[in-house]
Amino acid sequence: MKSFFTNQGAFSAVYLVLGILLLIHPVAFSRAVCYVLGICAFVYGAWKIWGYWKDRKLGGVFQLELIVGVILVVIGLVALFKSEVLLSILPVIIGLIILMDGLVTINQALNLRKLDYRWKYLLPMGIVVAVFGLVLVLNPFGSAMLLMRFLGFTLLVDGFCDFWWYYRLKKLFE
Repeated sequence: MKSFFTNQGAFSAVYLVLGILLLIHPVAFSRAVCYVLGICAFVYGAWKIWGYWKDRKLGGVFQLELIVGVILVVIGLVALFKSEVLLSILPVIIGLIILMDGLVTINQALNLRKLDYRWKYLLPMGIVVAVFGLVLVLNPFGSAMLLMRFLGFTLLVDGFCDFWWYYRLKKLFE
């Protein structure tokens, strides 16, 4: 249980830091994320291709490794050389993650309602996070910088809500 609280606290802190960075420098931070993701995808894809090549004498057993490797290399190259393409879909992907996090928080609040334990505070937080995630998914913004700042704000709200929730949950189990 201790590692659960440690992991959740770490994720909440990461959300808060990412949110602050996106609010302060949305474009620069977004490009940096694209480059890091691009390098990771390229290296992992190359590793998969090399693994397929190394074991190609086994026939078609590792064909999926080759396909995944090629796709990851292409994604890595796109992220490195055409970061605006990745930036255009990144908020939607993160929005889906935040939406799911909000829905999980709503579910947790409803479960706490059965225990009659402070669910009234958690439910509105889950709804707010889910709405922010939904807004990111629907992507109504024209400006990429405004969208990145909204994403930063959403991550801040989500990080704060997660910190509050896990603090309360930890007190329940103590």
